[in-house]
Amino acid sequence: WVVETQTVPPYATAVPGWLSGSWSPLDFLGGMSGSDIVFYSGHGAPDNFLCGLRLFGGAYTTDVIPTGPDVLCPQSPNPLMDAGLESRRIDQIGSGAPPFNSTGNPPVNFVFLQACDCLQSAPWMKFLYPYAFQYGSYLEDQAVLGFACAVRLGEYWNEAGTLFSDLMSGMTVDNARTDLLSSGFHNADNDALLELRDVPVIGDTHTRTRTVYTGDNSSPGTPDWFLPLPPTVPGPTGG
Repeated sequence: WVVETQTVPPYATAVPGWLSGSWSPLDFLGGMSGSDIVFYSGHGAPDNFLCGLRLFGGAYTTDVIPTGPDVLCPQSPNPLMDAGLESRRIDQIGSGAPPFNSTGNPPVNFVFLQACDCLQSAPWMKFLYPYAFQYGSYLEDQAVLGFACAVRLGEYWNEAGTLFSDLMSGMTVDNARTDLLSSGFHNADNDALLELRDVPVIGDTHTRTRTVYTGDNSSPGTPDWFLPLPPTVPGPTGG
């Protein structure tokens, strides 16, 4: 589920579940159904991020400032927003006994909020409902990654490319974040290089979006828990 405002050129031109241009919090929340990865790229603040509602003036578009009903905020009492987020996830994947997906839709595995300051304070953990995969277990293989600082718009494209290339190769969120921090991207508040505290993770840092979850940063290697395919048996021949 890929979502962007007018901060940068689109990350893709044909992606299932692509949302750009003018869109509302309801569009965002509704589009998560059936998605296990959520990627938002746009403008943010410590307790919200900006939806794609824009004011048009001259030849340029101007983003609506992030207040009121034009933002998605976990703690907002506005019914368009997160009083919305957890309840919408329950509607989408079901509630009851783990794994809580009585609707057949998956929980969200990974969220990347590429926006300034988003992970300073807001409880975006609600993306990760149901927070567990069995009774008594801790949340695992689910994570939200974002920024606790301002981000340079000119680095958005390469940041996303670095992060998702690593994740799609099978890296954990923890290792992919380490690579991101060593790739020369900046904290736009002070123009220093990004540090660990600038890119917090909510949830399980050992989350993977590809390969086998191991609960740590170790390579899953070649799994030995599946049965090999049976030998090929030649079919009958005509005569």
